[in-house]
Amino acid sequence: MMAGVEITPAHAAAVREAERLQQAFSDLTGRYEALLRDCHPCYSAGEHHITPIPAAVRDVIAERRRQLHGEGWTLAHDDDHTEGELARAAAAYALVGALSDERRGALFPSSWGCVLRDIWPDDWGRAWFKPKSRREDLVRSASLLIAEIERIDRARAGR
Repeated sequence: MMAGVEITPAHAAAVREAERLQQAFSDLTGRYEALLRDCHPCYSAGEHHITPIPAAVRDVIAERRRQLHGEGWTLAHDDDHTEGELARAAAAYALVGALSDERRGALFPSSWGCVLRDIWPDDWGRAWFKPKSRREDLVRSASLLIAEIERIDRARAGR
């Protein structure tokens, strides 16, 4: 059970299927890039008319999937955050991702930092903010921004 939500057998099966599809997507992406390298003369010559998906984009997509399937956050849950919470969380991760290692060290682990305290969503617990490496924080930020954009798009479509 996650945060008062019962995980049903159907939900567990859907998560397994989503994980299977995510792995299939990853496998196909790798195969696609290998085929481009091996078979496409322009690609092999460095003239990338057909651009593979960059690792950064794949990592942001994988993080978004992890949030939905690994953490169990749902689109309906995202839709409840109408006060910019997703964007504020993204901003917090972007901020720490932009800091040098020295400046990051001054903020963590003992100090929350007044700037982060003001950015992080008011009703989200401090324990949910889990900075890692600069790159991982930027990936999290981008995936949270996607979540906010998707939420806005769903709200607009529902009008």
